Amino acid sequence: MNFSYLRVKSKRYSIVTQEKAIQDYAIRHGFKIDEKVIEVSPLTRSLEDREELIDFLHALKQKDRLFIYELNLLSFKIEEIVKILNCLFIRDVEIHVCKYELVVSKEAKAGIVISLLNEIREESLTNQKLGRPKGSISKSKYDEYRDEIIKYLKEGRNVSEIAKILNISRTSLRDYIESRNLKELTAIEGDVENVSKSLPQTKCKILQIRN
Repeated sequence: MNFSYLRVKSKRYSIVTQEKAIQDYAIRHGFKIDEKVIEVSPLTRSLEDREELIDFLHALKQKDRLFIYELNLLSFKIEEIVKILNCLFIRDVEIHVCKYELVVSKEAKAGIVISLLNEIREESLTNQKLGRPKGSISKSKYDEYRDEIIKYLKEGRNVSEIAKILNISRTSLRDYIESRNLKELTAIEGDVENVSKSLPQTKCKILQIRN
């Protein structure tokens, strides 16, 4: 079956915007949405308190498809998104991210998944505070080295070694890695399919509306 997932209380995207984008995507790619799932729980509610969402995810079957406008509608927390994705991957469910015209599944390249997770993380950091933007992301002269830095981190090289290879300041490089959480992202990429295979059994509010 093909399910669309909508989040009522999204600050950025109205439910109308989400639904239209999903419908347009489905039409373009020859899909028919069989069931619409609307979540009305607050954005601040943790995954552990969204029981009906968890029940819905657990009820999905092999080869089902989940259509969503953007992944961060599921959660702004990386660790929660990883748990949700893992739950879907175990069930061999495809996730269609309509905003980016991407299909995420257990066969998808890790880079696609990590790119989406990184966008969620950076947006979350940017929105942490309305005042002084602690932890927010700004342009850096080291952005051009980002892929190389991640590559060397995955190889197990330390900051001093990477700074020497790239001929850049060790202190500035350390600050750059910490501000972008590059070590965390590298760990997620290597472990994205090995996170816990069970989701907590707790509470939430979801309305399921059959077309």
